[in-house]
Amino acid sequence: MIKHLFSPAGYLKLSRGCVYILFFFLPLFFLPVSLDVLDLNKQTLLVILTFVACLAWIGSMVQSRTFSFRRGWFNLVPLFLFVPVFVSAFFSRNSYVSWAGASSQEYTSVLTVAALCALFYVVANVILTVKERRFVYAAMIGSAIVAAVLGLLSLFGVYLFPFAFSKVVTFNTVGTLVSLGIFLSVVTIFGSALWVSSRGTSLLYEGVKGILERVGIVVLALLTLGILVIIDFWVSWVILLAGLFFIFVFSLVRAQDFPHTNRFTLPFLLATVAVLFLFWLQSPFGGRVPAEVSVSQKASFDIATQVLKGKEMIFGTGPGTFVHDYATNRPKDLNQTKFWDVKFDRASSFALTLLATVGLFGAIGFLAFLLVPCIFVLRRLLKQQEQEEWFVLFGVGSAWFTIAFAAFFYPFNFTLFFILFAFFGLIGSVLLGTPVEKKFAQSPRMGLLSSFVFVITSIAIVAVIFLTTQRYMAGAAFAKAVRLDRSNGDLNEITVLLDKAARYDRFSDLYERNLAQSLLLRVGQEVKKANDGKELTPQGRQYIQALTSASINAAARATALAPYNANNWSVRGAIYRELIPIVGGAGDFSLQAFKKASELEPNNPAYLTETGKTHLVIAEIARQMTASKEATVADPAKKKMEESFVVAEEILNKAIELKTDYAPAHYQLAAMFERQGKLEQAIGKMESVIRYNSMDVGAGFQLGVLYLRRGNKDDSGRAQQMFERVIQLAPSYSNARWFLASIYEQKGNFKAAAEQVQKVLELNPENEMVKTRLARLQSGKASNEIPPTVEEGDQKATDKTSR
Repeated sequence: MIKHLFSPAGYLKLSRGCVYILFFFLPLFFLPVSLDVLDLNKQTLLVILTFVACLAWIGSMVQSRTFSFRRGWFNLVPLFLFVPVFVSAFFSRNSYVSWAGASSQEYTSVLTVAALCALFYVVANVILTVKERRFVYAAMIGSAIVAAVLGLLSLFGVYLFPFAFSKVVTFNTVGTLVSLGIFLSVVTIFGSALWVSSRGTSLLYEGVKGILERVGIVVLALLTLGILVIIDFWVSWVILLAGLFFIFVFSLVRAQDFPHTNRFTLPFLLATVAVLFLFWLQSPFGGRVPAEVSVSQKASFDIATQVLKGKEMIFGTGPGTFVHDYATNRPKDLNQTKFWDVKFDRASSFALTLLATVGLFGAIGFLAFLLVPCIFVLRRLLKQQEQEEWFVLFGVGSAWFTIAFAAFFYPFNFTLFFILFAFFGLIGSVLLGTPVEKKFAQSPRMGLLSSFVFVITSIAIVAVIFLTTQRYMAGAAFAKAVRLDRSNGDLNEITVLLDKAARYDRFSDLYERNLAQSLLLRVGQEVKKANDGKELTPQGRQYIQALTSASINAAARATALAPYNANNWSVRGAIYRELIPIVGGAGDFSLQAFKKASELEPNNPAYLTETGKTHLVIAEIARQMTASKEATVADPAKKKMEESFVVAEEILNKAIELKTDYAPAHYQLAAMFERQGKLEQAIGKMESVIRYNSMDVGAGFQLGVLYLRRGNKDDSGRAQQMFERVIQLAPSYSNARWFLASIYEQKGNFKAAAEQVQKVLELNPENEMVKTRLARLQSGKASNEIPPTVEEGDQKATDKTSR
């Protein structure tokens, strides 16, 4: 048994087994270990199984002491894509994403493309017989059926998995619902081609297996139609019709080989439904599926064009970096829509995504990668050749044309890119010629080379498993930190988890950025302890300094790892801004960081607003210094304050020009006017914030406070309305209840005031100020002073965004 396993035949059997597993399981594979449950896991499965398949294939040659490789120019086609992607990665804006993949960009990374190219050579050299091809066909059809059933059950609210992320109508194992529809369309086209050509051929199984396989094809077609009708997206129908068009055209080329026209009932049914829903009918399930948001074709082309006009015209910005291209070149008009702050990580189609990320060199290479197999397949199909081979090419060629056509109409994900290479490999298994065989005894160099490749592949497998384990441990730690943070868990524990994630995966800016934010919150906690009257020991002071340094260092590492990610610069700027009162020069560092973020996303008002906030903090520090009795300190401070207010107003107005309804910019302007004593202007701006965002409880609270400060006629009533509205939206907003109690108190309604303060005490049970005030109200003693706030804002340690 052991001897047979390590025989040439045993190695080949292992290699084929890995291929079978991949073809069936990859579209279905996911794990709940990390926040990204699909792409990272699919990439891991692909790389490990492909490397094992390669190792087993090479091992069979080493064991038999015979080099065997199928000859043909078609072997060069994978290089048309791999070489441009490989070269582009050297000039990438984000090396980690381009080489290994991260943030749902694993599908375009060098690692993935290399694995897929290796898979092509394995499939083309080990999947050769009728039996082996039948198994692959059955695996693909079975996988699609399972994926369709899972997706359909989710659409109707039936959730088979216990995980929270799987309990939504859009959940499926492929990706978005549209990508699921395209995946099913491609496999359905393949199944339909097998269906119409299976009579008198050996493409499908015979006997009971054959009956089950044919039933499976029909079931898959019906499931696909059901999902496409529910989605009812024109791109899905067009892609399905494109594949059916190929089937109809080439069935006419050899009409004599299709005597049983009743077998065309299935593709005709698919075509009829597709045409009806594409041009006339609407889905009866409208509203069940949320609309999929993506970049328009025009915007995608404009972004790619802008990239090609620069120095990155030839090699692009790097595989997986479209999110940076989008951020830099996105249209300003998008700010007037509700998707203004969405960072799209792919264009409207896979072809346009590659045009921007791998440049002209990569786009031409990808076009050749698609066209050359088409030309090879068409030449063979148009020749009068052996029937069995013709039907095999007819089946895999139909699927290849469909997925290649889809590349120009929809952005791919990991599963769709895999399916492209899966059918590419099956085409190669038909088109490549007889093997070149050389005995090692005749060519010692070939034997030495094969042994060397075997050893290198073995080392690569071990390295991949080790690195993947590290990435999984990092992803698991980060996911746990995010969940803990969202449930208001212990900040110390969150920081420890984020630190683990950053140590396990030292190349991820996501973990470093979140670690920086978490450490900064830790600094705030320690400073608050000191402000609450607890004595700050020398050790405590050193601890705060250490936390501060660690936060700055983590932010610096994030920007070093991904300097084109504006989020990293924004976090770095925010950290320096918090340190302005205690670190000299922090204000300048903060402004520089936000300037860099604005350069990377020039049409994003958020970074301009953050810049304005920094100027306001600088102005506030200067304002405090104006109280100095020394003119040499007070006069320059006053000038600095006035200059900072002027610059802040100018920058905040620029943010509003980019997005007229951007509430945070209006809010900061209101805060600035308040500090300048311009209450009327402050109230006007804050009312604008509420007008643009009626659900903003923070702005509502601040407006209520401003009404109280102004103290005009009816302002007390206006403030009361605002605080009551805030409490209605956010019952746990302690500050709103705290100030509402003051209004009740001023009106002599001590009972209502005490009720509000009692609620505040329930939310802040350890706060002595709340206990004292409640006791005073219960004794009937009034106060006309506006009290200080009772709680700080709720800032999270993690942002979870990978963009």
